[in-house]
Amino acid sequence: MPEGISDTASKTLPKMQYARLGRSGMKVSRIILGGMAFGKPTWEGSPWTLDEEASMEVIKRAWDLGINTWDTADTYSNGESERILGKFIKKHNIPRSKVVIMTKLFNPVMDDDSRPAPADPYSQELVNQMGLSRKHIFDAVDASLERLGTSYIDVLQLHRLDRETEPEEIMRALHDVVSMGKVRYLGGSSMATWEFARLQYTAKMNGWTPFASMQPFYNLLYREEEREMIPFCKAEGVGIIPWSPLARGLLGKPVGATSARNEADSKTKKWFGDANSEIVSRVEELSIKKGVSMASVATAWVLRKGCNPIVGLTSVQRVEQIVEAFEVDLNDEDLNVNFVCDMTELGTVRSEVRRVQCTAVGGSRSSPLPLKRTLESLPPLKSSLEETRSHTRAQIWSNPQIPVLVALDDDPTGTQTCHDIPVLTTWSVEVLAQELANTKAGSGFFILTNSRALHPPAARDLMIEICTNLKAASAKAGRPFEIVLRGDSTLRGHFPLEPEAAEEVLGQSDAWILAPFFLQGGRYTIDNVHYVAEGDVLVPAGETPFAKDATFGYKSSDLRDWVVEKSKGAISRERVQGLSLSDARSGGADAIAAKLMKGAKGTVFIVNAAAEEDMDIIVHGILRASAQGKKFLFRSGAAFVSARLGISPIPPISAEQLALDGTKGGLIIAGSYVPKTTAQLKYLREHSSDKLTTVELDVNKLLESPESREEELQRALATAESELQKPQDVLVMTSRKLITGADERSSLDIGSTVAAVLVAFLTKLKATPRYIIAKGGITSSDMATKGLGMKRAMIVGQAAAGVPLWRCDEPSSKHPGLPYVVFPGNVHLQEQLPVLHSPALTPEAGVVFQVHSLLTADATHNLDVEVASFRAVEGHVAIAVPLPSLHVGPLFRIQVHIVQETRHAFRRPLPACLVRRPRPVLDVLCKHSIRNPVVYPLARRRIVALSNCKMRAPIEPYRQGTTRSQDRNPRMKSLGVVQKRHRLSYRDESRGARFVGRMHVFSSEALKAYPSEGSAPERARKALSCNGEVALVQVACDDGVEVTRQNGCHLSWSGPDVVGGRFARKRLALV
Repeated sequence: MPEGISDTASKTLPKMQYARLGRSGMKVSRIILGGMAFGKPTWEGSPWTLDEEASMEVIKRAWDLGINTWDTADTYSNGESERILGKFIKKHNIPRSKVVIMTKLFNPVMDDDSRPAPADPYSQELVNQMGLSRKHIFDAVDASLERLGTSYIDVLQLHRLDRETEPEEIMRALHDVVSMGKVRYLGGSSMATWEFARLQYTAKMNGWTPFASMQPFYNLLYREEEREMIPFCKAEGVGIIPWSPLARGLLGKPVGATSARNEADSKTKKWFGDANSEIVSRVEELSIKKGVSMASVATAWVLRKGCNPIVGLTSVQRVEQIVEAFEVDLNDEDLNVNFVCDMTELGTVRSEVRRVQCTAVGGSRSSPLPLKRTLESLPPLKSSLEETRSHTRAQIWSNPQIPVLVALDDDPTGTQTCHDIPVLTTWSVEVLAQELANTKAGSGFFILTNSRALHPPAARDLMIEICTNLKAASAKAGRPFEIVLRGDSTLRGHFPLEPEAAEEVLGQSDAWILAPFFLQGGRYTIDNVHYVAEGDVLVPAGETPFAKDATFGYKSSDLRDWVVEKSKGAISRERVQGLSLSDARSGGADAIAAKLMKGAKGTVFIVNAAAEEDMDIIVHGILRASAQGKKFLFRSGAAFVSARLGISPIPPISAEQLALDGTKGGLIIAGSYVPKTTAQLKYLREHSSDKLTTVELDVNKLLESPESREEELQRALATAESELQKPQDVLVMTSRKLITGADERSSLDIGSTVAAVLVAFLTKLKATPRYIIAKGGITSSDMATKGLGMKRAMIVGQAAAGVPLWRCDEPSSKHPGLPYVVFPGNVHLQEQLPVLHSPALTPEAGVVFQVHSLLTADATHNLDVEVASFRAVEGHVAIAVPLPSLHVGPLFRIQVHIVQETRHAFRRPLPACLVRRPRPVLDVLCKHSIRNPVVYPLARRRIVALSNCKMRAPIEPYRQGTTRSQDRNPRMKSLGVVQKRHRLSYRDESRGARFVGRMHVFSSEALKAYPSEGSAPERARKALSCNGEVALVQVACDDGVEVTRQNGCHLSWSGPDVVGGRFARKRLALV
């Protein structure tokens, strides 16, 4: 027992044990007294705090029982905790050498009873009063010494990590206070392992004082630190002194019991939920078995792990219970039976309790969350996505005056959720007027501004120019419009500069609506906090690498604070309101509309969303409020545009559907530097090394001089030209070390120089690749507009989740019709890039076919070229034929002949009749579509896929079997032996959409080219165009034409599925 106090304990308790602090020579008591409970009950949010008199009693009993190590912090009761400990030493005349005092610094010490968090980074009161700058470290140490009434601190600990201050400054300042004799040892607390390791090795490499201790959050309910922090500390010889071994008191009482602290502590309610009740129950069971308190069992478990826990105690009785932990014998059987549930199974995962480890200076104090449990805890959705999208379309289509939606996209990745709408890269009044006039009511289009690559003044000027032209084009076309400023879903971009510039031209809106949710990218907004999904954890956006962007970085994850931060205080927090998930899922569109209507002018609304259905409900509310006269300006992620237009998602487009030319290599261009891109490129190179050639452009050489830049460019061109012709796929990437300038402007200039080299590479490349994948938002924009000369492209769909696929058929563009994949730098799956790259069609063993004649709608073009690629698919032969890129109308007539049989891929040889007959084995119409190539039957077990071919020489118009009605309609000349035509309105019930088109019914004469296998009904073939613009329906028997109707109102057809070649039935409801 330490000397100085001779008071006798009321009962026999075990002796205190002592241990070295890590590898240091100093010994500490195995149980450390926590000082957070000592101070003033008036300290904000802490009514459970003891006053000075009560604190003295607890400290005295702890001292009597041998607890000679005390942990406090300057921020506890704003310095009062340190003062009480100092007074206790002086009152009881304790020799300073016999007590170990640990204190912490980082947070400010307020002048009143308020807490310093959340800190306002713009508050003058807190400038240099918090953090880990050299100035604050020196000031905080001197202030703590004065309050403690001592000349030195045994262990000075970092309460939190200052991520704004360089590690060298932090560790040098800490080393200096040790050198001055004011501090004996250093310790850390509550930070990520890699951050702690970085500080530790910064000190060691410079010969400065390293850390002797680490104070993590660790207990039976939270064991995340067993993954990294504890193994690292053991390897480094750092002592582990966990805080809150009782999990804020939850492990000290039965399930359901409460305390004053639990009631007042919002963190306890948020961090620990019902999932931990089983663990607490097991602690209670074992405490009864051992005849000790639950607190003793929980503390004994931490001691058994080799740690020296810091325990906050508020009564003499609890001090004694904690010391009893040394008598609790937890053998292996007890541990295995009672504590098998790890935090990854039944306990609270790290994402729910790691708030303090993810707090940056001045940032929102938002904690990571477990993805699955968080989504499951939300109010249930009442409707499916198709139901909500159908409701959106009904609202839009029922209003012919609804404005055309124009999405101004600051990089091409905003098209991540849309399909079958155009993207413009030019914005003259004439171009915009034509697009507005041709766009159907309720639809929209994108304008690629690429403003994120511009300096703020240039971005503002561009926004004013585009809005001015849109306003003039609207007047010229007589079509109203509204704009969406599509920005990055990780909150990077020119905000609030761009919406302010738009309002200068278009007039002030009633409110701004901020909606960064993007499901495919793992971006969720919950309780006004924006998260990025990383695996099974939702990480606050402010704690991700995106927030460290050299140009558009930020600290706040709470979008209310983010708006204040980005506006530099011009928009107050009171002006920002949330449209909550509860509003959307419980109140529905009416509740959203009511909230929007009540908002004062100038309000910024935050859209909370965790599912696509949430966005739809918000959109329904917005449409209702707009109908009542409200005017909104939107700043959104990719998901809002598709929700506002009612665009339903479609499956990713496969390589087979693209009908890629297997005789050429593909091209991947990567300029993005975000960590996910680097990881994806590494994964791609490791898993595709045999069929991928990498060309790395050295950024240092690109920036060195024009001569070295040109040398690098020519080297890359020579390699790519050669490899693409082999064919070998080529990856052109910039060197992975990010080079930034001294400020935002110089960083943008460096990026512009590198982007210009990538553009020059694509412009000068002579070989035509099989496809182009552009990795990164700015990179893909430059490649499309400057490298390929695209002025207008169609969004075909997505090549993978969140990865848009474009197609530009303009003859003026380079490589018209080539699949162009816009691969965002922030798409999170590292496997997605090689998955996109690997399945491209290549020639395989099978049957060589040749297309002999192709008649267009005006019958002026012919095709005579071998099929580009083919492959065996589930017992069928799928043949991909490129269609013409010329604007010749939607209908084509294809005649396919077998001209040679090489090795076949069938279980049995092809019928001899198919090889010998000179007449076509296929004579049908096809629909020009790259997204879903029409698939036609060749025989029951063989199909032919047709899409996207090049035209050769013109021939005379095809007039065999034409009628007078066909002569009057040039579009029908290609139909050959058409017997009847019917105008048909129909609804495809399998798609939930309504189409109007022309149904062409053929006579049996048109089917004589088919092989004569089986009965006549088996020879009947039917085909339907993929997007419903023109229905090509054929029902044939030997005795003539027959259109089958069921119940007089439905048309049924059987045929190959347009995607996979499997036979299917569809039901079309006649309207």
